[in-house]
Amino acid sequence: MGQQEFQDSQKLLNERGLPTNFGWARSPLWAYDRRLILVRKHRIVESERYVLLAEDKIVLIEVVQQGFISYVSVSVVDLILKKAWSDYFPFLFPLGMFSGSPTPSGNLYKIRDKRLLLDINVLENGNRVIKIDIPRFNHGKGLRGMVVMIRPPFPEALATVSPWRKKPHCFRYSYAAPWYALEGVIRHGEEDLVFYKDHSWAVLLWDRGLNPAHDIHYWSCAAGITKGSQVSLSLGYGLMNAEYGTENAFFINGSLQKIQQVTFKISPKSWMEPWILTSDDQRLTLRFTPVAETRLTRKRIFQSIRQTTFFGFFQGVYTSENNEVFELNKIPGVAWREKVRL
Repeated sequence: MGQQEFQDSQKLLNERGLPTNFGWARSPLWAYDRRLILVRKHRIVESERYVLLAEDKIVLIEVVQQGFISYVSVSVVDLILKKAWSDYFPFLFPLGMFSGSPTPSGNLYKIRDKRLLLDINVLENGNRVIKIDIPRFNHGKGLRGMVVMIRPPFPEALATVSPWRKKPHCFRYSYAAPWYALEGVIRHGEEDLVFYKDHSWAVLLWDRGLNPAHDIHYWSCAAGITKGSQVSLSLGYGLMNAEYGTENAFFINGSLQKIQQVTFKISPKSWMEPWILTSDDQRLTLRFTPVAETRLTRKRIFQSIRQTTFFGFFQGVYTSENNEVFELNKIPGVAWREKVRL
């Protein structure tokens, strides 16, 4: 069966609460309403991840609710020094703070307590403003600042809805937008992390769904400039059934070019060795070289999350749909592996 592309609005869950209309689209055509999920509500997953990229640094902000586990995670990475600092903030009783928007374009989060302040808002023009203040980040050095994710005109994103085989209630609704320009300053200790609009980028990964009891998921993204064009990518796979639409796409100035299967070849000796990513049609061949990593482990009741995130550089070749060759030379990006038991 070939991948199914949709161009019109679709129903995500039917009257029995079962997911339907599996496939992919260039915009978020599915309407998500968690109230329609009728079974196994303890396995509902809702998350947003913001990857802030520059040639010498990365900031990763994650807002995640997976079953009974809710948390904010923030990582700061110096790609030149090959160092990463991260803090993790669990919320036992979020009290509505993690009630994110049912659509990627909606207003998102205002998370405030004595440990951190995180405001994420969507403006009318589609830009996103992130304000963050973590006084005790990195053993008291602190992290504070504001950045603006600048939406390009008329971009295409990658939205996918995928099932799991023999698990009729389970689904993943994923939306990846890796083409934002980025501008702003985040102060880490005594250092200003300056993101200049022409040399900095941001990636949004928005997920909603109902997970099975066990899942493993891989995902990677990167953005940069090649041949005077902004190029970016979103590549991922997991245990779900991706025959209707994979999580793989390459973007040129915000225009999506769909990729079907991508193989992640990772050394069993060390995940810090280069990864090789290759598409089934050979149009995409990449080498991802990690320079730093962070690890997150969280358990609550019978549920657990284990995530390892790698930060580094992508290089390789992509051949576009009109046979134009784009050479990627050391553009910044991330890749991660997440293992979940819900």
